[in-house]
Amino acid sequence: MTVRSGHKQRLVFWGLIAVGLLVVSWLVRTNQRVLWDFRNNLWAPAHLLWQGNSPYQIQSLFPNSNAVWFPPVISFFLLLGALPKAPASMLWMVSNVLVLFVLIGLAAGKRPLPLRLAFALLASFLFFPTVTHLRLGQFSLMMTLCLLLAAHFLQAGSAAGAGLNLALVLAKPQLLILVLPGLFQGAWQRAGWRGAWRLALWSGAFVLLLLLPLFVRYPGWLPDFRLALHHNPSWLQPSLWQLLPRWWGWPGWLVAGLALLLALVANVLIWRRLPLTEAMAWSLALTPLVTPYVWSWDFVLLLPLFLQSLFRVRSKPALLALVVGYGLGWGTAVAVALTTDGSNHLYWWLSWQIAATIVVAHLLEQRNRKFHE
Repeated sequence: MTVRSGHKQRLVFWGLIAVGLLVVSWLVRTNQRVLWDFRNNLWAPAHLLWQGNSPYQIQSLFPNSNAVWFPPVISFFLLLGALPKAPASMLWMVSNVLVLFVLIGLAAGKRPLPLRLAFALLASFLFFPTVTHLRLGQFSLMMTLCLLLAAHFLQAGSAAGAGLNLALVLAKPQLLILVLPGLFQGAWQRAGWRGAWRLALWSGAFVLLLLLPLFVRYPGWLPDFRLALHHNPSWLQPSLWQLLPRWWGWPGWLVAGLALLLALVANVLIWRRLPLTEAMAWSLALTPLVTPYVWSWDFVLLLPLFLQSLFRVRSKPALLALVVGYGLGWGTAVAVALTTDGSNHLYWWLSWQIAATIVVAHLLEQRNRKFHE
């Protein structure tokens, strides 16, 4: 590499970093007008529970609102309820930004190439699901990190560490449709049925521990939780299970079911052949494609696999596929946002497009390796 080309790379690197920081700064400055989901699903329940009231009767604070996140996350972040809403919201926003940096760092490794790192930062923060996630104050980024940590702990032989992270992510059980079977398969492969039982017992123990504050502060919370789930409004989601039957009638149910079945089979093979941390990244990426209940901000589950692929591919065609594929997805998402009402279901294609981009990049990488063998 010449001195001039190295200088240009550094300029591009710091330029992209500056753009990313500006995006983060804008998100933080505007957080008082956003973080709707954080307010309804975490801060309000935690605030009510802190005061000894029912955590799932948030209508007393915000009329016509509802809380539907499962209880473990409320107990874990209970101290946020002791803070006023504004500083709690700021803390949550900053925490999510830090989690995103951690996810990038985990994928990048010790000595990433500067341009790839800069693109990873820019792509992660400008990813439409990420922007929506941060503005709503969602939990999916933290959930993604917890699941990667669960796989790491399990690979290191710590069922307790895996169980704690697994208990926390029960806030969104609909996103565990592939990763939960995968984790138990991984535990069984490493230590037989004893390993699977240890993971189940540790997870159950931490769930009970996280439920304890709710029973202590307000023992009658469970009926209110059931009522909140029952009254959760039905919106059209970017899920095959909603869209295909709407478009095709009963054959749509068959196609959605077949897609889930194929994903479950692929999931078994993935966890059998790959290290647990890599298998987790693939399971996370497949989840938004086939789970019956999903929103576009949950597409951040694709980020670990996309980032891992970005830092690990060596061939120029594979790298180009990732960059061009991301650019096409981003540009199309912008077009959808500018030319439609932005309804969430209109972004259903984005998870499939990014997943296809990753698969194409891996196929090109494998072809390049075989060519040079």
